[in-house]
Amino acid sequence: MKKMKWMALLLAAAMLTGCGGSEAPVQEEAKQDVQAEEQVEKDEAQQEQAGVYEEQISAYRTALAEKWEMESYFERDMSSLAIYYYENNGLENVGYALMDLDFDGSDELVIGAIEGADTDPVIFELWTLDASGAPVKLLTSQERNRYYLGWGEEGVYTVENQASNGAANFAHHYYTLIDGALQVQQAIVFDAMTDEENPWFMAYDEDWDVSNDTPIEEELAMSIMDSYTKNTIIPDYTPLSE
Repeated sequence: MKKMKWMALLLAAAMLTGCGGSEAPVQEEAKQDVQAEEQVEKDEAQQEQAGVYEEQISAYRTALAEKWEMESYFERDMSSLAIYYYENNGLENVGYALMDLDFDGSDELVIGAIEGADTDPVIFELWTLDASGAPVKLLTSQERNRYYLGWGEEGVYTVENQASNGAANFAHHYYTLIDGALQVQQAIVFDAMTDEENPWFMAYDEDWDVSNDTPIEEELAMSIMDSYTKNTIIPDYTPLSE
């Protein structure tokens, strides 16, 4: 379809050129027309996709507008981190983005903070669509269980989970989205309760059981965590006010 549009516009450009017009400006105008039309089609597709997630988007729009108490978020299995973004206009401080995180042609929904994202780009919720096209929640961030989106060096999106049971026990789990599910690829676990002298472990699961994990040096653990942190990205959010 797009090829036919290009051919039609270029034919028109050639006809105008044959009539004494300037070839370069006409072809550039034709190119701009096609790009504008493609952008309109893209925007319409995204609006249609956003409609699938309207219930999830509206839930946060209502919560921020009404400034819910923390308990209300917990009751609805929503991220209580939203309470930190009420100042001024909460609907401007939080937004949503549609991103195809597993490259299957269907967008996931990312809800997260716009305000302060440069210092803490935490995402509140991540949703995908199941085989029937129904929204399915993949994660929810809470105070000591936060998620971040990244772009891996292998050309894939990554999801980092920073979770903590206290100063003596915390973990960073790293996932990719495959076939509609988050699958752990690697993890760093700090467990001083199990081994105070050597508390760092490499894992490839998310069970927090270091008995089947590999002890590593702190330097290696920090290097791995830093490698993911430097690839953290901030989605191009649409404010909930729009």
